Amino acid sequence: MQTRLTLFIIFIFSSLFSGAEGTKQLTNDSTALPNLFIQTGNSSGGAYSCFGIASCDDAQSLFIHISHPGEKIYLGFWDLFQSSVTFTIKHNGVPVYSNTAIFAPGSPGYIQYYAQAVAGPDALNIHGYPAITFSPTELGDYRINFTLPSSNEIFLRLWDITVVDETQTPLVPIPGRIWSKQWCFSVPGPMKSTMYCLTTDSIITSVNFNRMVPMQFDMTCSSNGCFPPPALWDTSNRSRSWNHHYAEYKLFLNDPDSIEYPTGTFGEILGDTVNVTRGCNGTFTFRFRVGKPGKVMLNIETNLLPGIQPEDLTITRSVQTGFVNIITWNGMNGLGVPVPCGDSVAITIKYVNGLTNLALYDVESNGRGFIIELVRPPGPPLATYWNDTLLVNNGGRSQLDGCYANPPDSGCHTWTQALGLGALKTINTWYYAASSLLDLGRFSVACVPHTPQEINGPTTLCNSETTTYTCIPNPHRES
Repeated sequence: MQTRLTLFIIFIFSSLFSGAEGTKQLTNDSTALPNLFIQTGNSSGGAYSCFGIASCDDAQSLFIHISHPGEKIYLGFWDLFQSSVTFTIKHNGVPVYSNTAIFAPGSPGYIQYYAQAVAGPDALNIHGYPAITFSPTELGDYRINFTLPSSNEIFLRLWDITVVDETQTPLVPIPGRIWSKQWCFSVPGPMKSTMYCLTTDSIITSVNFNRMVPMQFDMTCSSNGCFPPPALWDTSNRSRSWNHHYAEYKLFLNDPDSIEYPTGTFGEILGDTVNVTRGCNGTFTFRFRVGKPGKVMLNIETNLLPGIQPEDLTITRSVQTGFVNIITWNGMNGLGVPVPCGDSVAITIKYVNGLTNLALYDVESNGRGFIIELVRPPGPPLATYWNDTLLVNNGGRSQLDGCYANPPDSGCHTWTQALGLGALKTINTWYYAASSLLDLGRFSVACVPHTPQEINGPTTLCNSETTTYTCIPNPHRES
């Protein structure tokens, strides 16, 4: 009993002070290890995306960031079905290093046990694995490509890629340097990982998968949902059948290194610059200035019942500093029907920081829901939203008022395997950190006068003579 307790304490102590970046972040359970799924992908809509090989786009590849001379990359792997794995590291598209990790005890680059993957390289922790090392000569992002075996698939059950600063004694590992814009996993059990999303406006959020149950799945985060611009966000944010997402934001296993990826600031709409102009054809024009480049959401409630109704709509636009930003609303409601003249609409506008669409392909079950939190800069809890109504036959629903997770267990956007909502579908969940919300008030929709109906009165009139004409008023004309 004394020996077992001592070994347990040693393992816990060494894992706390390890430098590993890979398997360690993906799970704390050695019986349910997510595999990094390296494969070719397929051009058909129902296939997984290419990941981790030379023929993949940069957006579908794994990168290692190097920021200053003296940093070294330590690598180790174990493939579930192979006896070795070969990889090539490139910088700016040019191969700079290649090696093969042979899966034999003591061989460089071979991670034999889960505990070794958690401990990291043995140069940092005596309980770690013997690493393959590479010393970059230039700064920047290094892409790692794996060479596929005849099966055209690699399942990295154990893996670690750690960046170490060797200019310091003792050696110092630097977390938050491994990223991809798209990750692909094969998971034999519940997904217990937390991953980190870095938006283009430097807002960092965490996504706790909270034991969701996929088999194999793709993951991306973007500003626009299932399709890149110019696809409209209001439709692109809807979940749908087959694999539809694009890789825009960098996704990390740790909170990104704050020196290389500094924290962004919240933007604001300069309230004293907002101007609203009503057109005579039912349209509205909004003019305003902002304090930093980013995005705004213009929310137009055309159905004034409480909550978000199908007739309500949101217009999302990118905005810039240095000039007046202009957004025009065409007078159509969320169903594409003109809002009747004289009807009232309620309008708000808010600056949106870190607008993120989390798109997951082929996740069969998510019974506990995601727990999504703002990491930096600090701010209030995040609401999450979704629109699965294109998948209504599979139990798809919508949440447009916002759902708040209740850590550590209760998350948002749940579904089960029973109705097939997630299988071979792209399920999209979006969220953002809002700031500078302005309530612009209620406005009446204006229209040009229509031709009067049934005018009654004399058809002729002498000079200086007065008379009275009557007509039936247009019921849609603004009073």
